[in-house]
Amino acid sequence: MAEKVNVDTGRMLKSIEPITKNRKTCMLTENNGHVVSEATNSNPAAREDAVVKVFCAHSAPNYSLPWQRVQQHASTSSGFIISGRKVLTNVHSVEHYTQVKLKKRGSDVKYLAKVLAIGNECDIAMLTVEDDEFWEGVSPIEFGPLPALQDAVTVVGYPIGGDTISVTSGVVSRIEIFPYKQGSTELLGLQIDAAINSGNSGGPTFSDTGKCVGVAFQTSKGEDVENMGYVIPTAVVMHFIEDYEKKEEYTGDFTKNLYNEAPSYYIVVGFVFTVVSLPFLHSEVKNIQPNVVMKLLGKCLNGMSQSEDEQLVVISQVLAADINIGYEGINHTQVLAFNGNPVSNLKSLASMVENCDDEFLKFELDYNKVVVLQTKTAKKASEDILTLLSSSYLIFLFNFLLTHFSAVDIVRLKVVSNKESIFCGLMG
Repeated sequence: MAEKVNVDTGRMLKSIEPITKNRKTCMLTENNGHVVSEATNSNPAAREDAVVKVFCAHSAPNYSLPWQRVQQHASTSSGFIISGRKVLTNVHSVEHYTQVKLKKRGSDVKYLAKVLAIGNECDIAMLTVEDDEFWEGVSPIEFGPLPALQDAVTVVGYPIGGDTISVTSGVVSRIEIFPYKQGSTELLGLQIDAAINSGNSGGPTFSDTGKCVGVAFQTSKGEDVENMGYVIPTAVVMHFIEDYEKKEEYTGDFTKNLYNEAPSYYIVVGFVFTVVSLPFLHSEVKNIQPNVVMKLLGKCLNGMSQSEDEQLVVISQVLAADINIGYEGINHTQVLAFNGNPVSNLKSLASMVENCDDEFLKFELDYNKVVVLQTKTAKKASEDILTLLSSSYLIFLFNFLLTHFSAVDIVRLKVVSNKESIFCGLMG
């Protein structure tokens, strides 16, 4: 039976109405009669069998050098099986994934998983496994209603320090709007005093009735903080699931441009143009003046887009070359127009530059700054700069392959060194 939480999922903030219990049918219902979940599964072992360990290999983009990626690293976290042959976990558990595997309790087999949906602002990711064997002998976890203050809860997962499943208990100490670190947003959340340690992320939180009331996702740390964990409640979880089921993708409440995974970029005359996103600002915050960060962040979150494909284009850095001497200090500056034409996104900027027949390339920037270059000289210099970067990139790629692959695997790879495909083909 499909479970539904009858809340205003459009906002994800409306409280759930009081719950009543129908003793004859042993079903929990809301006052309006809609079913929240069936009778409690009183077998803790069956619930724990549906909690899986998530193994992820991550390779994050390099926002300073967008044609490269940072060194790969691995992590473990938790997840749990729900109806429809799906698994839920946290976004930060599979962020920038190159490979995701799942392992069930009591098994040594790791099953290759596919990421179906990413909800950055609510920190929920949906996975699936194509191997039928993974789903054998496991019952999906059922969702329950929003708990009340002081209700007992249990967090189940695979925290660091061991390979077996871990169970910690506590009570709900607060229910209110909390900041979600992953998406820099504020949504409804539960604060509990059960321990949530590294590796617990993505695991289910159960009420004393045995129903899942949320997903463990973050903690507060500090000298004055003890046992303060946070849970994504079922209202937010159901909003994510229902949105995916309607469209076969998760659209969320914010534009996708804020969370672009692989940074798009365009290089001309040593100027590296890219698109501002929240990951870009997080990565570059140490290199940007605080007032510039706040201005770009404000435009990202509060700016009114004129079209669906509108992007905030900036010069992220200036690669040193003779032709751009004097322009070194305009990093992280927004590009407003090119030769008098407004810049709506990175692709439009690249198209205008590549097709420009005017004598000069004129970039109008924020803070009343202007970059003017002679067209023919600039395009010739761009070819030389890209050739130099192409050679550096191939050296980096070769060293990366030596580190991560065997000699036989490297021989099988065909490395394409066309500079245009490397540096201009990543525009989204």
